[in-house]
Amino acid sequence: MLTKPKTIIPAILLFFLLSAVSTLDDDFKFKQLQYENVKTAYIDKENDMKKLVLKKGIKSFANHMLLRVFKAEEIIELYIKPPNATSYTLLKKYKICEKSGEFGPKTKLGDKQIPEGFYNIELFDHENEHFLGLGINYPNQADKNRGSQNDEVFLWGGCKANGSIPVSDEGIKEIYVMAVEAKAAGQQKIPIQIFPAGLTSKNLDKLQNLYPGDSYLSQFWASLKVNFDYFNANKKELNYSATPNGVYTFHTGDETINVPQESPEVIAKNNKPSTTLPKNIETKNEVSPQGSVASIPQKEVEQKTQLTRTKSVSGEELHTVEKGETLFAISRKHGITLNELKSWNRLWSNNIKVGQQLKVSKPKFYEVHKGDTMYSIAKKNGISLDELQKLNGKDNYLLAVGEIVRIVP
Repeated sequence: MLTKPKTIIPAILLFFLLSAVSTLDDDFKFKQLQYENVKTAYIDKENDMKKLVLKKGIKSFANHMLLRVFKAEEIIELYIKPPNATSYTLLKKYKICEKSGEFGPKTKLGDKQIPEGFYNIELFDHENEHFLGLGINYPNQADKNRGSQNDEVFLWGGCKANGSIPVSDEGIKEIYVMAVEAKAAGQQKIPIQIFPAGLTSKNLDKLQNLYPGDSYLSQFWASLKVNFDYFNANKKELNYSATPNGVYTFHTGDETINVPQESPEVIAKNNKPSTTLPKNIETKNEVSPQGSVASIPQKEVEQKTQLTRTKSVSGEELHTVEKGETLFAISRKHGITLNELKSWNRLWSNNIKVGQQLKVSKPKFYEVHKGDTMYSIAKKNGISLDELQKLNGKDNYLLAVGEIVRIVP
């Protein structure tokens, strides 16, 4: 007896539909493997990465991925999870092999600043001049709300930063292979989270001490910490959106997770310069699998050296580091606190190099950022509003983002 066609045709259509979906996923990987650099990456790294995935207890090589970047520790963390899983597993960590820019979000074209915030991989560049590159969707909505200018930002090989995130060629081979597998496994958006540092409470205080009085950066970093803490605890992503001034808010289901607001007393405490002499130690920062920072004490050696002072273009006094000098010793020689020395030079750790030039007097000028006012700038720099106006020949309170104002006579 003949079977009715209406029961066979849907099954056949379903088979071809499923095959088409599989073909679409496989098609991306197939096209990527036509490129020489990608082919080289797979030949060199596919088997090694498969073994590593198996060691993590994950049976399939077709996984989704997530990247976390820590600027201070110069570390990239690569996480993976099966497409139907909810939480990620740390697969491997990579060393960022060249620094670029300072702490804080990227705002200007060509400023060589690595951005901070939550992004996605949007471009697979198989012919990048740095061997292979993964393009990041900068500027995102938070950056746009902050008024940031368009620029290209990549995670790439070759160990050259220029405002992008550089790893070795061997490192980018592995990361690129895993990104191709994630895309082929149906992951439309591959997240990359970029932090100034592992945002423990201690490190958040440390960052705020580097930028005393900058309430915007404090709020911005506090928003990043919400996601940092949530991922550390759950190994899951949070949905996020951007406020009009470029700060992040987070959502889990119907719940909104707000950034903690510090009281004026706490802010004042965090921004108060230290009046006590620190211990004579240097620290070497390392990121744990959870992204926290471990401090390894190293003995500080003091040697008597002659003061070396010059002037910077903007008028600050500079000290050239000589062999055997430490930050603590330099601060004492110039009659300033260690916190002032680190803040004026945007230094994260106590590590310095012979020949490095350090500002040893208060900066004479300030660059206006979004949200700054004449009053807030005067307050940050310990001068009156009238004095700030006189120093800059102003009879009004108008400022432009990027404007340079004098803060010291």
